[in-house]
Amino acid sequence: MRKVLIGLMAVGLVLAACEKKGEEAKPVGKLEFSVDPDTLEVSTEPGDYLVEVVGKEVGGAGVRMDSVVVVVTFVDGSPVMVMGQNITESLLTWRAISPEGGGPAKGMLEEFWSYGAGEEKSFQLPVKVGTSPEPPEDFEGLYLSTTYLQAAVGAGKPGFRVTLTYEATDENGNSVVGTITLYIVVT
Repeated sequence: MRKVLIGLMAVGLVLAACEKKGEEAKPVGKLEFSVDPDTLEVSTEPGDYLVEVVGKEVGGAGVRMDSVVVVVTFVDGSPVMVMGQNITESLLTWRAISPEGGGPAKGMLEEFWSYGAGEEKSFQLPVKVGTSPEPPEDFEGLYLSTTYLQAAVGAGKPGFRVTLTYEATDENGNSVVGTITLYIVVT
């Protein structure tokens, strides 16, 4: 009898192990983004431009953003300096734990804050070059003062790099991180 019980226990353990192996792994959320154009050519004169950003969940699990940081630097990653001031730190960095904190990317973040499994979304991000140090009151998008553009040219820099770095969590609790990058070149 004892041998039979030990045998049944062994069979039970083997069956339990086989059952565990047979369980399908849960999908891990993964986001892919494209930016068109990825290098936007702008003039030092006032003007309006448009960039299309497309995001898609490709891992098979819904994803929700936890935080996003948007930073504008010179193309080489050095801070934008205007009249001796580091405006990358003071004016050109936004940290968001909700879309409202996303500065010029607020509209895009509202659209991209969460994705269902396999969902694709697109957003047209307006970029404006103007003479005023501040963006127009009704403008929602990335605003660059001609002063910034002239600072880039004066510093021998070809333009700017806008980097959006996100941390997110998928529906299975997995961490999802990544970046979206746009280059703005002064022509």
